[in-house]
Order: sequence, then C-alpha cells, then structure tokens
Amino acid sequence: MKIVLAYSGGFGTSVILRWLRHNYDAQIVAFCADNWTGRGT
Repeated sequence: MKIVLAYSGGFGTSVILRWLRHNYDAQIVAFCADNWTGRGT
C-alpha cells in the first residue's frame, strides 16, 4: 500500500508519518511544496 501525505514539516505530520508506516505497513510518499508565503526572505 502507498500513502501520499502533504507534509507541512510540523510536529503533527512528523508523528503521523511514523504512525501510518507502523500501523498500515505502508510506503509513505511525503509531498512538500513552497506555497510562496514569503517567509524566510
């Protein structure tokens, strides 16, 4: 099974990545994108 997760980099998505992998024995594909908020510029 593959699960695609939109990854925010926060604590919640960090925890759910491991939980999904452990509980569903799934391959996790994490997607992260720049949403052009201007932070860090």
